[in-house]
Amino acid sequence: MEQTESVMKDLIDECHDDYVGLSKIISVIRQSFDQKDVVETTLTVISRLLQQDIVAGQFYDNKFPEWQMSNDQTMEKIKSDWARLGREPTPGDVVWLTAKEGLS
Repeated sequence: MEQTESVMKDLIDECHDDYVGLSKIISVIRQSFDQKDVVETTLTVISRLLQQDIVAGQFYDNKFPEWQMSNDQTMEKIKSDWARLGREPTPGDVVWLTAKEGLS
């Protein structure tokens, strides 16, 4: 549990400093946990981040529009887009997260 809280704090801090992509979160999960199911663990962490005033979106034309949907809808979108991708996400794929306060 302590490791999970440390990972959450680090990711929240990073989201307050910058945009954090799905590939970065996967990398952190792999480095921090001995997990066989990286996908499920990553989705759980993202779901918890969304409950901490972290928002999801995707860059378009160098702008970051926050997805205007519930956290449950956001998680479904991430799951389906990731599955449709059919490979390990790379930077820029599927979703970016950032702190709500950083949006202007």
